[in-house]
Amino acid sequence: MNKFIIKNRKPLESSFVPEEILHRNVEVEKIERSVILPLRMGSSTNLLIHGDSGTGKTVTMKYVVSRHPEMSIFYENAISSGNFKNILISVLRSMGKVMPDRGTSYSQIFRSMSLSTSGTGVLIIVDECANAIRMDPNGLYNILRAGELYGVTLGVILVSVDDPLIYMSERERKTLGLFSGMKFSKYSEEELYSILMQRVSLSLQEGTYSEEIIRYIAEISSSFGSARVAIELLQKAAYSAEYREGGEISGEDVRTAKSMINPYLTESKLSELESDELVVLLAVCQALENSSSTDTADVYERSTSLFELYGRKPMDLPFIYRTTKKLQTLGIIEGRITGKGDRKGVEKRLTLSDVPVAILADKLRQILDRL
Repeated sequence: MNKFIIKNRKPLESSFVPEEILHRNVEVEKIERSVILPLRMGSSTNLLIHGDSGTGKTVTMKYVVSRHPEMSIFYENAISSGNFKNILISVLRSMGKVMPDRGTSYSQIFRSMSLSTSGTGVLIIVDECANAIRMDPNGLYNILRAGELYGVTLGVILVSVDDPLIYMSERERKTLGLFSGMKFSKYSEEELYSILMQRVSLSLQEGTYSEEIIRYIAEISSSFGSARVAIELLQKAAYSAEYREGGEISGEDVRTAKSMINPYLTESKLSELESDELVVLLAVCQALENSSSTDTADVYERSTSLFELYGRKPMDLPFIYRTTKKLQTLGIIEGRITGKGDRKGVEKRLTLSDVPVAILADKLRQILDRL
């Protein structure tokens, strides 16, 4: 019996980009038709993409990049860059152009970009962009209107968990030339099964798994609709089988992986949150340190001091409402209706049950200290 289950660990990473991407052909076609083709013809164009964590947004973007090596395509993360000017400066550095972080105008940036590309189009993919859209409207305007303002052929794809358009008024959308986006839907159980089988064929030894086991993993993951969850479950189950030297992934290995899924999900989803949303979640944790539940008003009060502590502008109450709703949608916190049965006494309480509050709070502080 072969005790080694895994032959190649890379396909068990959610960041792995396969040669063939499954169940996103329609999205790839639309991206290429809406952005790649116009750029080839010398036209600037923009596209908004949004969808839940694990729906294939990032892997699809990287797959599109791999399909067009002849083009100048740059992938940037808005959380690490902070604002759109820093994103553009990072792109220029990737082109071999050194620009100072401060005191550089947009006209200087785009003039340098135009000279560096000899007039050919540039595509910039900005991932995790929701916070940058809210906090840097001037930068957003300059990057989306670069073709008209600075004469550079530039395509921009904005990627976010939430629909970026919800942060804009109708007037702002018209000013920016943004009217619609593309949503990545959650994967079905059958789609997750085929994605898992693709990863299995690339990563596991023959005879170390059964179709029944892979379907079991797909079934568990289907409640999230997330390929990221499915792949992580497969990875953890394979590691469990190797550790016990069983020679084959068993149902018990999958259950062991499943027992670790909530802490993983929390950490994974933290990476999908913008910095201001992380502050709100920390406020939730503080409110729950000595209580089993809290409400939005309490979170709002606590968040004000936390925003100041981390050198950020305090957000208003509607932002706190939207963020707590998003945290519930992601499954990080829970919202429970309490009351005496009549409408007057009903209120919504927020709680956290998947991970200890102290552990999550420490993790959030570590992340915020690095930002």
